[in-house]
Amino acid sequence: SKDLDPQQQKKMWEAQYQAFIKRMGKYLTAMSWEGHLRHGRGAIYANNQARPPVKRGEQVKRVAKNKFGAPTMYVPKAKYGERKPQSPQEQENLDQILTRIDGYDAEREFVVIFEAA
Repeated sequence: SKDLDPQQQKKMWEAQYQAFIKRMGKYLTAMSWEGHLRHGRGAIYANNQARPPVKRGEQVKRVAKNKFGAPTMYVPKAKYGERKPQSPQEQENLDQILTRIDGYDAEREFVVIFEAA
């Protein structure tokens, strides 16, 4: 995806994100609510980049093993606050994450930090 221009990268990211939300929305809702009740405000982190390469016939087995198809977890706000950004871009990203975590209505919304290839 590094060969794609920024517009194409954004379009590809959006397609991967929408597919993930459509496939996993109910589970994400439950994960977010349970995480909020246990840990307070936070966000779901889904690293779609970390998915192992899939050989033919292994897709179903891998997804059954990890129903999300990607490493996915609820991360409390405090954990994001502990991060030490290494660049201005990382600081900007972190600020945006914290703003979203502070602003969502936990009874009606959730925040997903989604990394895609």
